[in-house]
Amino acid sequence: GGNFYNADGTGLNSYGIGIDPAQQILSSFNPNVGAGIYLQNDNYWLSFSIPRLFNVNRDDGLVITAKDRVHSYLGAGAKLSLNDNFSLKPSVMLRKVEGLPISMDVTGFFSFQDRVDFGVSYRTNASMSLMAFINASSSLDIGYAYETPSEQLLSGISLKTHEIILRIRLGKGMQTGEKYNIHKQAL
Repeated sequence: GGNFYNADGTGLNSYGIGIDPAQQILSSFNPNVGAGIYLQNDNYWLSFSIPRLFNVNRDDGLVITAKDRVHSYLGAGAKLSLNDNFSLKPSVMLRKVEGLPISMDVTGFFSFQDRVDFGVSYRTNASMSLMAFINASSSLDIGYAYETPSEQLLSGISLKTHEIILRIRLGKGMQTGEKYNIHKQAL
């Protein structure tokens, strides 16, 4: 894969007497290769990934500090059945970015028959989220998430987000919802 970067600085006003090197059109393609592993059974999962193996600078000879940093992710989660209809789905994900401290996402979902999930998430020193998912079919979930900053310094800035999520499950084999329907029909 890759990332496209395009910026047009020709419309910027310059108040200096010299030529401003930022007043140009910048365009580049940064290639990307990632790798990861995902292990899962019926009740637990574990993952490790590095979605961007290259550390690419986007400076084109200018003094620009933006670069694509290498990210590493380690995640784990579980499905803890409370009874035949309800379960808890806790998970944790650690993220390491070169030059930054490790961040952690702690998430918990309350699930009804693996068809409707409601959850909350907390990202250390960053944000809190409320989420909901509905299992629309054996391969598609539709969800909504609302995220707001948790840090006092960021809470005054309008960084709140609303997200619509489509989660598509690829591959063969029965999904949890299908197992439930077959089990009900067999009774």
